[in-house]
Amino acid sequence: MQFVQIFKQLGLDLNLLAGTNLNVTPVHKANDLRHYQQAVHQEQRRLADIDTFLQRKIDYFDDLATK
Repeated sequence: MQFVQIFKQLGLDLNLLAGTNLNVTPVHKANDLRHYQQAVHQEQRRLADIDTFLQRKIDYFDDLATK
């Protein structure tokens, strides 16, 4: 279920998970999965940047609260 949510969030083709397209070669499927993996890595970097930003804000306000 989590895979489906992740694929939807990233705009990826859910058919790749189902394996229902018999016309797709294993090479094509592997290439598609590599592309999707790159999309996931980009999303991870984006989320890490957001997390870093939030942590800086938290630290800033925590510091203000202790003064």
